[in-house]
Amino acid sequence: MSKVLCTFSGKFGDILWSLPTVRELSRRHEEPVDFAIMPQYKSLLDLLCLQPYIASARIIPNWECTGSPCGDQPWQPPHECEEGYEHVYHLTYRQHPGMGGAPALPLCDFTAWQQGIKLRTPVVPFITAESIDIFPPPPQPVIPVGFNGDYWDMTTQFRFRLTAATASLLSWIDISALPWMQAASLISQVGIFVGCRSALWVLAMGLGARTIVYEPNPSRHAEGHWGRVFGCPYGKEEALSLHQTPHQAGDDAAQRFVDWRDQYWSRERHGEHVIG
Repeated sequence: MSKVLCTFSGKFGDILWSLPTVRELSRRHEEPVDFAIMPQYKSLLDLLCLQPYIASARIIPNWECTGSPCGDQPWQPPHECEEGYEHVYHLTYRQHPGMGGAPALPLCDFTAWQQGIKLRTPVVPFITAESIDIFPPPPQPVIPVGFNGDYWDMTTQFRFRLTAATASLLSWIDISALPWMQAASLISQVGIFVGCRSALWVLAMGLGARTIVYEPNPSRHAEGHWGRVFGCPYGKEEALSLHQTPHQAGDDAAQRFVDWRDQYWSRERHGEHVIG
């Protein structure tokens, strides 16, 4: 048991955005910390435990969500979870970034700001999957793709156009239903991810992968009102234009993969690990 406890309620992506702060707190206390979350996100525990700055990860069974205005609330879990710890940090958002006088910082920076912390660079990568060997190296490039359920008609049209345009070049795998460890393993090996700004995108950013983002939500898109808050200035994001139709965005993304595939095979022939 660590002498330091960090907590974050949820959701999945928000928990992952809190990890740079968890890492910084581990550095400050010169030991891995314990980390606790709400029960509905227990599928993340294996991946969380893999991080070198986390000693153990667990759920708090009676930490019940009452709403999600800015991360799952309440931000403070039941007090008994603090017993036995010398230092406790509750990292869930106390308010929405950019509202009520709070700075409109990216979520990873906002989490740190709430604790009086400025993240040290390099921030990315902040997730490791090096010891995961679930997916063997693919015989040909297999690209992970994943979207949440928002704007389903538009994301479906985009995916159809992209996969049809690259069918002779690449294979695709939808990782939205995969366990977190498998998704992390594949993204880590291939070094690239296509999707919206979902929790899977946060995972890819945390792994240091190149990400090609089709985000139809005008608020969350990099060009949108909350684009900076839901973004990450430290990672590799190529945002397809908000003004493109799904078909235009699919064609745009497909063209990017022509050059990427040539680089992939060139580097694979020389036995290099491919990232980005």
